[in-house]
Amino acid sequence: MDNSHIYYTTYILASPLTIWDAITRPEYTEKYFFGRQAESSWEIGSSVRYWQPNRKLAIEGIVIENVYPTLLGMRWRVVWTKKFNERSDAIIHYRIDPLGDVSRVTLTETFNEEMSEEKIHRLLRLHTITLSGMKTLIETGNPLPKFNVMG
Repeated sequence: MDNSHIYYTTYILASPLTIWDAITRPEYTEKYFFGRQAESSWEIGSSVRYWQPNRKLAIEGIVIENVYPTLLGMRWRVVWTKKFNERSDAIIHYRIDPLGDVSRVTLTETFNEEMSEEKIHRLLRLHTITLSGMKTLIETGNPLPKFNVMG
C-alpha cells in the first residue's frame, strides 16, 4: 500500500461551477468542513486559510494550481493541533470532471513522507466525511446533521 497518498472520489449531481463554489466559498465550507471558513483569493501563489468558528486558524497554505472550475491545488498545513502541526505540508488537489448533469470530484492528498496506515485511515475518514457533507449540502441544500465522526 502506498502510504504517501490519499485518493477519494465521489459523484455529485451538480455542475463544476457549483462544486467550485462549495470548495472555495466560506459560507459553504463552514457547513460541511467542521465549521471552518475558507479564506483566499484562489489565485496561484495566494494564501489559503481555514478558520475555525472561534476564529482560531485551523489550516494555512498556498494555492499552487487553479484551472477554474475544474482543478484546484493547494499546499497546506494543519495548525490547529500540535499533533498534526508536526507533520510536513501536504498537497491537496480537487479535480472536478463534468459528466453531463453529474460531476466527478476526486480529492488527492500527497504527503512528503510515508504515513502510518492508522494515520492514512484517519485522514481518509475525515476527507470522506467532508466530501460527503459537501455532496449532501449541494444536492439537498442542507448540511449533514451532527454525528460522532470517530464512530
